[in-house]
Amino acid sequence: MDTTSNDARSNLSICSSFNEELDTSSNEELLSIPDVIVCGVDRGNETKLHRNVWLEAIDPIHRYGKHLRIYYNHWESLNKPGSSFFGWLDGTDGDCEEGSNAIPELESLPRSVLDSDVVLYINSEKEAEKYSVLIVPVEQWLDIDRHMSVECDTTDEKDQKHALSLSYDGCSADRIFVDSENRPIVTGPNGWIFVLRDDILYAAPKRKRSDRYNGMKRFHHSSFFAGKAVSSAGILFTNEKGVLVKLYPHSGHYRPGDNELLRILQYLKKHNINLDTIEVDLQQMYYVSREQAVGEAPPLKVRKTNNLYLHSGTFAENALVHKYRMNENGIFRDLRSILDKMLKVGKY
Repeated sequence: MDTTSNDARSNLSICSSFNEELDTSSNEELLSIPDVIVCGVDRGNETKLHRNVWLEAIDPIHRYGKHLRIYYNHWESLNKPGSSFFGWLDGTDGDCEEGSNAIPELESLPRSVLDSDVVLYINSEKEAEKYSVLIVPVEQWLDIDRHMSVECDTTDEKDQKHALSLSYDGCSADRIFVDSENRPIVTGPNGWIFVLRDDILYAAPKRKRSDRYNGMKRFHHSSFFAGKAVSSAGILFTNEKGVLVKLYPHSGHYRPGDNELLRILQYLKKHNINLDTIEVDLQQMYYVSREQAVGEAPPLKVRKTNNLYLHSGTFAENALVHKYRMNENGIFRDLRSILDKMLKVGKY
């Protein structure tokens, strides 16, 4: 059974009033949320899978959500034949009119693409633990690694690990990220996607269809816990020694905002990461436009990774905490009221 520590609950409490999505949603919308999407919310995992991905989460084989939406929109254009979308999609709906339950296929997205492009969803806690990440002192990791080398390794492996241990002499950071097998995490330039859930960090390289990993399924943020709610999500970057250097609150599946960014920053701080030493992308917090004009053509929306607005982790945490306090004390509401009055009398 999943559990949440008191530390996790206290870390999340400061964020609770940032995001009021549930308060502004209609009762009908709330009732329509699939059960898996809200699994874990009662334990402080408040970040739910974005509704654009719900089809992917409830699909028995978890076909890529973007592709499912194309077929869903077509189903809606036909006035939703049959009793369910998936029954219509896979030709299993007994409520369709006779002869009308043939498997649909769109020219713009062939069934061969739809049915083969699948996202990995992990339903086993034991399997998910393989992706867990620990933040450990360099000296502690070296001590554990030396002990493991004496007990388990071949001569060649011992030599390799000894050389690796020596490479950490004089390491500028005193904390490194290691995987479930005590290996330093080296993300490379593309970073690893991560989620924070129940005060435990999980990370892995993202797998896209275009990567073509020998027919392996995609691996997205939704993969770690089969679409269940999390506390935070994004991308982390480490150097060749496993030291965290950058963090982006980017996830199309969970759409992280202020809440999620503050949670992961406070988690890192609790685990003795010096936030001054990492860079954090704040483009969303600062509403940095992703539209770029090229000549007279309509503006193009660039990728978030090509539109970074980097600040130190300390700056980001301070800004978010001050924003929370101003919101909590009604300062933004008062400023909005003053601005509205000025607009009405033409003084602004």
